Amino acid sequence: MTVIFVRFLLLGGIRVKALFHKKRLQMIGIVLLILGMVLPEPIANIAEASSGRIIYVKQNATGYGFSWNDALGDLHTALVQAQAGDQVWIAAGTYRPIGNIIGADPRTVHFQMKNGVAIYGGFPAKPSVEMGMEARDPQLHQTILTGDLAGNDSSEESDRYQDNAYHVFYHPFGLDLDHTATLDGVTITGGYADRTDDQLHAIGGGIYNDRNSPVLQNVVITGNYAFLGGGGIYNGAGAMEMHSSIVSNNRAGIGGGIYHDHASFGALHAQMKLKKSIIRDNIAYMGSGGGISTRSSMDVSYSIISGNKALGRGGGIDSATGSVVKTTKLTNVLIIGNEVADMNDSGLGGGLFLYSDNQYELTNVTISGNRAATNGGGLFLVGSGSFRNMIVWGNTENNGESNNVVVSVTGDEPVFSDSLVGGGMVNISGGFITGTRMIDADPLFRSPSSAALAPTSAGDYRLKSNSPAINKGMNVGFDPESAVDLDGRKRIINGWIDMGAYEYGLDFTLTPDVTEATNQPLTIQVQVEDTESVITTMKWAAGEFNVGNFPSNATDIVGNQFQVVENGSYTVFVQNVAGYESVKTITIQNIKVDAAPTVRQLLSVLTIHPNKTFTTLIFDPDQLLVGTYSSINSNGITGSLTGTRVNAMGEADAYGTFTKLLGVLSGTGNGQFVEVKLSPTGPSLYVRLINSPALDGQFEVKKN
Repeated sequence: MTVIFVRFLLLGGIRVKALFHKKRLQMIGIVLLILGMVLPEPIANIAEASSGRIIYVKQNATGYGFSWNDALGDLHTALVQAQAGDQVWIAAGTYRPIGNIIGADPRTVHFQMKNGVAIYGGFPAKPSVEMGMEARDPQLHQTILTGDLAGNDSSEESDRYQDNAYHVFYHPFGLDLDHTATLDGVTITGGYADRTDDQLHAIGGGIYNDRNSPVLQNVVITGNYAFLGGGGIYNGAGAMEMHSSIVSNNRAGIGGGIYHDHASFGALHAQMKLKKSIIRDNIAYMGSGGGISTRSSMDVSYSIISGNKALGRGGGIDSATGSVVKTTKLTNVLIIGNEVADMNDSGLGGGLFLYSDNQYELTNVTISGNRAATNGGGLFLVGSGSFRNMIVWGNTENNGESNNVVVSVTGDEPVFSDSLVGGGMVNISGGFITGTRMIDADPLFRSPSSAALAPTSAGDYRLKSNSPAINKGMNVGFDPESAVDLDGRKRIINGWIDMGAYEYGLDFTLTPDVTEATNQPLTIQVQVEDTESVITTMKWAAGEFNVGNFPSNATDIVGNQFQVVENGSYTVFVQNVAGYESVKTITIQNIKVDAAPTVRQLLSVLTIHPNKTFTTLIFDPDQLLVGTYSSINSNGITGSLTGTRVNAMGEADAYGTFTKLLGVLSGTGNGQFVEVKLSPTGPSLYVRLINSPALDGQFEVKKN
C-alpha cells in the first residue's frame, strides 16, 4: 500500500497534495509503530533535574498550568510563560499554534522553542494528579502538534490545506537557540509551506530552523509539505541534533524529508547530527534528496534511510557543493530501497549522490536495493573521500542492470578499503577505482528486497551465518568494548568487525503452535538457523526489545519453547558460545479474550484492618467492597482474598463474591497508591500496593 501511495504522489498538481495529506493521520499511527519496532534502542526520557517549574498542558483544559488538574489548554501559552530552567509537559491530544503571528497573515502562526526550556509530550490524555515522567509513552500517548488550523485536512475539500500554518515550528535567524532548547516525544504534522512569492514560507513545513541549534528526541515529523525545500525540516546552517526520531512521508521540491542548507550569507556553516533515527518514504518532487538534501556538514549515525524518492539525484541522500568545504560523515547507516527518477537527463545516485568539495567519510554503511534512472544505483560519487567496511550490493539502474558504485574523479581518487562492492567501483571515465582488501561477492543478506521494488522500506539486511562479510572489516576507530551496530549488538566479535551496518547475529524463527483463535495458552517454538551452533543463552521477555536493552531478568527458555497466556509482543534473546547474539520479536493476537471480563481501574480508598478484613469505598460508581484476607505481614498478603461488592443500599450486586488472589500486596505506610481491578465474570480481585502495607490505613487508588 505504501508503495502504491507514493507512486500516486508523483502524478502532480493539486491531486498530488490531496492524496498526500489525506492519509496523514493514518500514517502517524503507522510511523509511531515503526518507531518502536526499528530504532536501535527504546524511546528514552532526556529530562534532567531542573531548578525551574513544570508547566502542565492538557487538551481542552482551562487552568493555569500548575498541575495536571489545573493544566493549561494550549501549548502556545505554556511556551510564552516558560522561562529558562522550566519544563513543559503535554498530555496526549492535538494542539494547534495560536500565536506568534507575523504581520497580518494568519497562516504565520507557529510554535517556538526557547533556550533552557524542555518540552515533553507523550503523557496520557487523562493524567492523574500525581502522574510523573515515568508515565510517558510517546508511542502510546500521541501528542500531535499540527499546522491544520481549521481541522479540515481529512475532508474532501480541494483547498483544505490552503489555510494550514506554513510551519509548525518557526525558528528564525536571531532567535539563537542552543542545545538547551529541547523537544521530546511529540508528532509534528500538517505544516504547509506553499508560498511561491516568499521563500521564508516556502521551506520547512514541519520545522523552519535558520541558524539555530535545538535538540529533538523521540520526535515524529510526518505529513508536512514545502514548495521549495525541507518538507519535514529546513535547517539553515544550524547545529541542530536529532536523536531516536522519524522523518517520514513529507514532501518538498528538494530535500523531501530534510533540507540542511549552508549559510548563503557567507562562510558560516554548522554540522547537523542525526543519530538512531529513520528517514523514510519522503519525496523530493522537483529535484534532489528524497530523504535528505544537504549543502553543509552532516553527521549521520545508527540510522536508516529507506523508501525515499527524488527527481534528478540522490534518492536517499543528496550531498552537494556549497560555499564552504564541508564534511559528510555516515557511520552504521542502512540505505535501502530508495529511488531517483530521471529529470533533465540526470537520475544519478539511487541511494546517495555525493558531489564536489564535501569531505566524505563513510564507515560500516550498507547500501542495497536502491535504483537510479541513469547511473549509480547505489552510490554516485563526484570527488573523493574515505569509504571503509562498506557493503554496496544489489543496486540497479532502471533497466535492471547491476549498478552499485560509479565515480567521477575530480582530484584525488576516493579511498575504498575493507569493503564489499558488487562489480567494483566504476570510473565513469573508464576502468575502475582500485580499493584495498575488497570483496566482490554476494553478501548473503537474510531477506533483501529487489531494487525493482524501490521505493520501499522492506527487506532484512542482516547477514546470514555464511556471509563473506563476516569478520572482514577493519577495527580502526572502534572501541572493542563499547562499539555496537545498528541493532545495538556488540560490534567486534572474534577479533574483527563485520562489514556493513549490522554485525552478524544468530538467526532464528519463532513459531506459535496454534495460529487460529484459542482460549488456551500458546507454546512458541524457537528454532535456531545454525544447527551446529552451541547455544549458551536463550531467554524471553514480554515486550519489544533489542540486543542492547533486553532485560537482564528475563525468563530462561527450556527445551527451545515457552508458553504465553496473553496477546502481546514477546522478544527472545539467543547467544551462542562464540559470543554471537540476536533478538527477535513475535506478536501474538489470536488468544481469545472473553467479551465479558472488562477490567476497570476505579478511584477508591482501601482500608486494611488488623482483624483480617478490608473495606474499599469505590467512588465510580458509589459502591462498597467489603471482605477478608487470610493473612498479612511485612512481605504482603498471602492466601486468598474474599469479599462481596455491595451497592449504596447495602445489597450485593452482580459482581458477587471474590475468592481469587491475582497479586501480592506489598509496601509501607499509609496514603500510598494501590490498584483495584474488578472483573464481573472472574470473579476476581487484584489489589497491589506500591511499597509495603501498614496493617491499618487508607490507600488511594489511581484511576485510568
